[in-house]
Amino acid sequence: MKLFKDIFLLLLGGVIAVIGNYWIFSAGNEIPYVDRLVTTDISVISKENLLSNDVKILVGKDEKEVEKISKATIYLVNYSNKFFKDMEILLKINNPDSKIKLLSTHASGENNEEKMVVLGENNGIDSFKYSIKTAKRTDGYDEFFKLIIYYEGDYEFKDNDFTVTVLNAEAKVRKFDRAHSPDDTNNKFLSALILFGVICGAIIFFVLFIMFMNKLTRSQNKRMNQKFATRVYKASSKVGLLNEIPEDERKTVISQLLYEQMKERRQTSNKLELFLEGKAEPELDDYKVLDDK
Repeated sequence: MKLFKDIFLLLLGGVIAVIGNYWIFSAGNEIPYVDRLVTTDISVISKENLLSNDVKILVGKDEKEVEKISKATIYLVNYSNKFFKDMEILLKINNPDSKIKLLSTHASGENNEEKMVVLGENNGIDSFKYSIKTAKRTDGYDEFFKLIIYYEGDYEFKDNDFTVTVLNAEAKVRKFDRAHSPDDTNNKFLSALILFGVICGAIIFFVLFIMFMNKLTRSQNKRMNQKFATRVYKASSKVGLLNEIPEDERKTVISQLLYEQMKERRQTSNKLELFLEGKAEPELDDYKVLDDK
């Protein structure tokens, strides 16, 4: 019985380890996501804000006068389980308004450092390629890439106005959501709840298995104990003093002795040991000496 349980628990541990390794392997090979966040600041500079008609806002080499200048910012955040190096991205503006004119762009990488980003091919209108030296994962809200665009007018850019594609790595880009962050309170609670559920499920399964095996092997254990008592009885016939005791009385003594020994053992063992070993409350009949056949 004990050997069977040990083998089962060993197999169970192996199965759990295989499942855990497979889950880790699957998670490690899962295509990661990069989150994209777009924010817009309308009319960061305008004649209305300056409260003066005498002020002129001039842009470009030709010093063209404009009425309003707005600002759009695109952030990329890595919540995946992977670290990217020399990531290349292509950013396209799906300009819904042909009247929008870009005035300037400013890109930076981690810790707002410009040297972490290199501008590649671009048309200066709606397509920009960047090489990002590092894209570290984060549990918070730290971006690994930021692009600031100043443009003429007061159009409010939306998330779907920009398309970001990772060119040299298996990574997809999705809309930013705080719930994607491992640091999010809901994610922490959900992870803790799942872990708690798995642990409780394993404990319940283990307890039910022990209870089932104890009930299933009760008669088998009784038979084994009786065979052991019979072997002790036969061996006692070779001991001079014991052999002088009448057979029926000697059988009773041996059964009583083994029964008391088990009761003593139960008293000195803790409940967990008794439960794991499947030791039911002993009965005198469990150690009955069998008649020879």
